[in-house]
Amino acid sequence: MNARVIVPLLVMLLVGYFVWDQYQQGRVALPGIQPVASPAAPPAVTTTTTDNSALEPIDFVVKSEPKKILQLMNAKNYAEGLTASDAWLRRNPTDALIGLIRENAIVDLSNSGSYTIGVSAPLTGALKQVGEAFLQGVLLAVRQVNSSGGFQRGTEVNRIKVRVLNDAGDRAEAIKVASLFAKDKLIWGVIGPYSSSTLLAAAPIYNNSSNVIIAPAATNPRISDAGPNIYRVAPSDTTQGASLARLVLARGQKSVAVLFDADDAYSSGLAASFKTEAVKIGLVTSDTPFTLNSYTVAKVGNYAVDAIFVAGYTNDVAAVAKLEKGFGKAIFAGDGAYGQDLIAQGGNAVEGVIVTSFWHSTLTDANSKRFTAQFSSLFGGGTPNANAVQAYDATRTLIEALRRAKQLKSGADVRAALETMRVTPSVGVTAPVRFDANGDVIGRPWVAIAVKRNASGKLVFQAVGYAK
Repeated sequence: MNARVIVPLLVMLLVGYFVWDQYQQGRVALPGIQPVASPAAPPAVTTTTTDNSALEPIDFVVKSEPKKILQLMNAKNYAEGLTASDAWLRRNPTDALIGLIRENAIVDLSNSGSYTIGVSAPLTGALKQVGEAFLQGVLLAVRQVNSSGGFQRGTEVNRIKVRVLNDAGDRAEAIKVASLFAKDKLIWGVIGPYSSSTLLAAAPIYNNSSNVIIAPAATNPRISDAGPNIYRVAPSDTTQGASLARLVLARGQKSVAVLFDADDAYSSGLAASFKTEAVKIGLVTSDTPFTLNSYTVAKVGNYAVDAIFVAGYTNDVAAVAKLEKGFGKAIFAGDGAYGQDLIAQGGNAVEGVIVTSFWHSTLTDANSKRFTAQFSSLFGGGTPNANAVQAYDATRTLIEALRRAKQLKSGADVRAALETMRVTPSVGVTAPVRFDANGDVIGRPWVAIAVKRNASGKLVFQAVGYAK
């Protein structure tokens, strides 16, 4: 065959094969035919190394069954969605995210008046466990209100809906979440964010919107000056650090190495208040700066100190305990270190570590026992932690503000109702929720908790008194 014929024919065959291959992969369409992706083609691979961009639950929930439930609820296919959520919750009763989505659907179907509140929580990343506890506390408070028929304002009876956004425990993401809530005209207040750093980063957005926030667990002293729309039900680190210093001295320690990260608001604030009180009571301190999530080489146990105070989180204290426990130094930490991750990551090394927290399930006062029973009933026998209690009290406080408000035309009305709690407090588990002029809670106690072995030899947390 003539080369003039063969070459064009080969080119046409190659082009045709390429187009057909692209069609099979769904990348091009042929005239009159819809592109079909090859069933053998692998899913697209993302090069993202962080899940911080995930905000809405449907974006970050990865398990197929709860993701399907979210899709059904978003499509307002409530009949199928409720059936699926009930089946899921029977097997996973502690999944408060699906519990809240289910609660929203029931409120919609009841066709009753409602108010929507927001939640900014770390539902992915290192602080995911905290976010899950937050949602459990929120769900318990909301369920109690809605199942009793709602709350009454004049002749109106209203129920509560919740919009949950994931801030991943990240400052930039917390700002994005605050911006989304600011644009959502249905939001009447926000629970969260969790950490002091994320709250301080997002505070300007909230202060320039109509949304008040009630932070369940942020404790940095700078939050006192964070703005008029910022409230919190966690006492300031000024009181926690001072309580911890007195606790260290009361347990017979005379000198202590203070580990802190100057670039983290929680860590630096807690350490500063600890050292200020230490000077007053004669406890000798020595600074040991470190970077959060990176305690690997220092051995402060070699120093001439009796104890180590770690102003950090669960993973930091676990790392310190593993390296320092052999030196026989007592180890203390604040509320950021309280969580099952401390035991899971630290193992035998964290036995004897003492942390402070807002609450513990081993407390035996009437309010604590009642809350524990209510939580256990809703979450299939589960045991609540301090973060669940704080989120519960924050949510009840916000709902109480909605009930008290003389009118509800803007977020300013919610803030005015919260201001009444400077005189007439809201109900709280460990103490009534009373705010001062800065939106700080007054009179919340700190609980001292030790890692101990129970009768079966398992490491557990046990309340050992109050850090006064």
